[in-house]
Amino acid sequence: MSENDNEKPIDPRDAASEHGHTQDPSKSHPSAATTGKPNIFKQKRYIVAAVIVLAAATLSVVRSSGSDIRKLDVDGTITYIDLSSRSAGLEYDSPRNGQLREIAGKIPEDCDILLNGSPATLDDLRVGDRASIKVLWDTEKAQLQTVAVSVTRRATD
Repeated sequence: MSENDNEKPIDPRDAASEHGHTQDPSKSHPSAATTGKPNIFKQKRYIVAAVIVLAAATLSVVRSSGSDIRKLDVDGTITYIDLSSRSAGLEYDSPRNGQLREIAGKIPEDCDILLNGSPATLDDLRVGDRASIKVLWDTEKAQLQTVAVSVTRRATD
């Protein structure tokens, strides 16, 4: 019997701890047990998990701190126009229940206004005109902002 025959087989966990690695190689990628290197797959999972947590936290902050802005298209008939206050009203059929409703609001100076496809001003519009409006609805503040008005007027009107 030689001197080496009395030695116990080397446990890979003991070899890893001798090289400064204390992680149990049996719980990591097989190459870690043989190379003594850290498991890159496990590190990638931790990075991916951290990115997901960060993204979720950012999304919840954005939702809680910002308003919910919705873009709406509303078709109806102009019910009034006040040039001095740049406000107008539009009567429309509610898509929820089909009832006739009215929406009113200010028309900003920078609002795009078209009359039969050509650029127009608020002064060119009339009560009774059929109009399609594009608005931004801030659900948190319950405010509308008109961004575009398109009026189609028949030649006989």
